[in-house]
Amino acid sequence: MNIRLVPAVVFAALVVSACSNDSAFEGISEKSGRDARVVDAQASLDGRNYDAAIDDLELIYTTTALDAEVSRMLASAYMGRAGIDFTLLMKQLPAQSSDHPFDVMAEIISSPYETIDDGELYLLGNAVDGKTEKGEDTFEADLLEDLSTAKHILTVLDESGLATADDLVQLGFASAAHFILHIGNQTAIALNPTMRFGSPDTWQYGIVPVPINTKAYRYYKTSMTTDWKYNWAFVSPSHFKDDTAAGSRSSFQEDLENVRLAVRAVSQAYPGASDLRNTMEAFLRSALGVEPGEDITEDLILEYSSSGVYSFANRLGEGR
Repeated sequence: MNIRLVPAVVFAALVVSACSNDSAFEGISEKSGRDARVVDAQASLDGRNYDAAIDDLELIYTTTALDAEVSRMLASAYMGRAGIDFTLLMKQLPAQSSDHPFDVMAEIISSPYETIDDGELYLLGNAVDGKTEKGEDTFEADLLEDLSTAKHILTVLDESGLATADDLVQLGFASAAHFILHIGNQTAIALNPTMRFGSPDTWQYGIVPVPINTKAYRYYKTSMTTDWKYNWAFVSPSHFKDDTAAGSRSSFQEDLENVRLAVRAVSQAYPGASDLRNTMEAFLRSALGVEPGEDITEDLILEYSSSGVYSFANRLGEGR
């Protein structure tokens, strides 16, 4: 969602009488400071300087007196820093019938940490999880954390009753990207030979690239028949189980529910936007293993367990 600001309001000169209240000037000063930061942040967003935009917007973002414009811009900044570019997906629509829904949705990811090898797309493991090879949370990027923050900002906006259909669609795309990175990161962890045995002190984090398309998954699943570098037999449902409180949604369930709500928002607000709706719905059906025509409900998503995620990873490795 590309946010554009309306021109800043030009304030009329104030006539100060003997009974003027200083609080009026304080309010104007705060408003002017907010507007100045919004203008600066928009310039930073336009220039793809996401760190600067985040720095400006974090100073004026608050959940106690929610500003919808600031919320949208801040979520966009975090998504931009995570390498999410909605326009890349739009250029690919309508998708070809032969394209896998996972690969089509992954088009929104455009990151300097992305690599391609014979059509296989990967992200640097350290950047996805924000950890150095020694496991310290000090790597220069944390793509999953940025997407989680964007999701939280948009969720708060929705819960406040201020979200528009566009906001729900943006939340859906942030969640789809988070899902893609999360399932890829857990797959990479499962394939990391240093993390199977021994003390965590000996583990090497991020050394297995994170797969983000079906060709990458296919390589990992068939590696033992080609170069013997990775053993898919070590991937199991336990690798996709979140540590969540009883009764709480898993990260995977939360992501897919947000995608479901985004599909509904597109259908209701933009009934003619069939390409976008179909792309999001196809991704959702692919992840859940649901055939066309079958209803996708919140209850169905709540039944999506770590075994369901594991089954999806296997299907990706088979290109189906």
